[in-house]
Amino acid sequence: MAAGLDRRVITSGVLNGLCWVIPGGIAEAVAHAHHKSGLVLLTFLFLLLGFAFCGYVTARHPIDRPLQHAAAAAAITFALVQVLDIALLLARGHHINLPGIVLTGLLATSAGVMGGLLAQRGAGSSARLGR
Repeated sequence: MAAGLDRRVITSGVLNGLCWVIPGGIAEAVAHAHHKSGLVLLTFLFLLLGFAFCGYVTARHPIDRPLQHAAAAAAITFALVQVLDIALLLARGHHINLPGIVLTGLLATSAGVMGGLLAQRGAGSSARLGR
């Protein structure tokens, strides 16, 4: 974890994010197994919402650099879930799509930052946004 980031705040965001991301990941796996492309897209959007919620919860704490904290929490949440997903894929003999993992990780982190921005706007803290 980067120096200067509050681990307690990030842990709070990760735990809250996992409450959304784990069920969303399970739903996405089931939809994918049944070849329901529309449902896969819907569950993917739900996952992104979960990463945004992770960033939102993180950035609501009274901390310096809330968006960096939100990005870190979303990235850690993604990494935790992705390690499990990779292990399951390898156990089933499936291949790993590394470019897809990197792209999804960037989307997850970006969603976390967007959630952090929403938290900052909702808190009325325009000073933190540079205005």
